[in-house]
Amino acid sequence: MHRVFFILILAASIISPSFAQDGGYTIDGKFDVDYEGFVYLHYDGKVDSALVQENGFSFSGKVPYVMEAYFTANTRMTNGDFYLENSEMKVLLGRTDEITFISDVKGCHTLKEMEKLGRFYEKSSEGPDFHRDLYQWVLELVKADPRSQFSGMLVAALISNEQYDLQDVNDLVTAMDTTTQVAATMREIRLTMGRRSTAWVGNALLPLRFPDDSGKVRSTTEFSGQYLLVTFWASNCGYCRKENPAMVKVYEKYHAKGLEVFGVSVDSQREQWLAAIKEDQLPWVDTLAEGGINHPDIKSLGIYFIPSNYLLDPSGIIIGVNLSPEELDRQLASIMSDISPEQSITLN
Repeated sequence: MHRVFFILILAASIISPSFAQDGGYTIDGKFDVDYEGFVYLHYDGKVDSALVQENGFSFSGKVPYVMEAYFTANTRMTNGDFYLENSEMKVLLGRTDEITFISDVKGCHTLKEMEKLGRFYEKSSEGPDFHRDLYQWVLELVKADPRSQFSGMLVAALISNEQYDLQDVNDLVTAMDTTTQVAATMREIRLTMGRRSTAWVGNALLPLRFPDDSGKVRSTTEFSGQYLLVTFWASNCGYCRKENPAMVKVYEKYHAKGLEVFGVSVDSQREQWLAAIKEDQLPWVDTLAEGGINHPDIKSLGIYFIPSNYLLDPSGIIIGVNLSPEELDRQLASIMSDISPEQSITLN
């Protein structure tokens, strides 16, 4: 559940739709660095602009439902997407020559919601009812505001969790108003639902063949008869790189008992991929998929985010999807009963 919770935190970092008001929105903004020029608010295919004076700016308007939005200030990139609702907000922006980013937001009720969710996770994530309780929390939120694009983001994140069956997935998707969601969210939902009907727990994973760092073509079929983790990553994926040390610990712990790892990088630059293998000291077979995330075999799996992974049993049947290092450790410990899960298998 670690990865799904992480996605929820990223998706929900600014606005909660259940608190949207009817009177319109106001944004009282400020830059934490000196900046002269215009700042732009992007949402629903529109762009609004405001002149920055003494590092301050403001926006006002009204949205029919909660929408994904982001800021730019004459930069090529942006970081810190948020959700625009009809409420009063104070926003602090940062800026470099390359990127505009959100430093802080105040006046948004979602912060209280996220604090409650964070406390719930800390208290209950290891409990037997955690997955079901989280599901109910999201389902109630979606039902309360089905048009919200925040609701759509939560649905897209949650339905990729193997803990929920197809009925759970269908209940979430049907509770949401699909006509108001952004195209990328709906694409993710469609891919996940298609993926669950093919590359999911209980099904066999089709063989994958890619060249390794020496140029030799390697295949997942080489590891038939062993437990195999097939993991998709990239050198420029920050969370992938953060997760690698913990995955190495899991590999070292269970390798002698029959665990193998087959890495698939979606890097566009071979040199960056090789450097990351060396820097992260990855001890397993790692391969490079030409075309990256758009490689036909990867697209057929419906993978739309990294890191992603599949855990296969010795007969090649999928028994786990998108496991965090902690979840992988626990699942392998339950399979290999003479080894106990350790608290040390955590992200650094």
